Amino acid sequence: MYKLLIKLATLTIFSASSWASQHNYYIETDPSSFVFKGYSLNIFSKFYQLPNYRLGTAIFGFQFPDFFIDANPTNKAKNWKLRTKHGLDFYVDRTIAINDKTEWFIGLISVYFSNELSKKTTAETKSSFTQLSNGIRAGLIWYPLNNNFYINPWIAITHNRALSGSTRLENDQYDIQAVSPFATAHIGYQF
Repeated sequence: MYKLLIKLATLTIFSASSWASQHNYYIETDPSSFVFKGYSLNIFSKFYQLPNYRLGTAIFGFQFPDFFIDANPTNKAKNWKLRTKHGLDFYVDRTIAINDKTEWFIGLISVYFSNELSKKTTAETKSSFTQLSNGIRAGLIWYPLNNNFYINPWIAITHNRALSGSTRLENDQYDIQAVSPFATAHIGYQF
């Protein structure tokens, strides 16, 4: 499944590059990924034929912070440690309003996670599982300076499920919330 998603991301990027003279590129990152011991790179395209739509893909990885894990009462105080080793996002956004320095959008998001689960007390015992999250998102692209640098805060509500592997470790079950909110802020540059 992960290989299929990588191929789709590659196809998206190369098919977009064939229209290079007819669209804008957006390259962005999620700074919180680096704060949480990870990485993030997002690439978006806006086509002149469909000026209200942006298509994007991203790769990422990070260590889930404790507050995120403990937000699910079933997992709270169980010493879970969760790391996304590899993740892949797909986005389809529609611009719904534009003014001088801001674009508001709504969109769809699909996220594939390759996760590693352990306990803080016995980090040598690990379990791996893959997860798929699909949802809706809304946000804005704000150009605070007089150039193409932008800040992209957004929120999402996703439906989440394990695809393969095990969320069980040491006779304890890690609970993936069926529906969860998510919020972040990316920074980027439009070409």
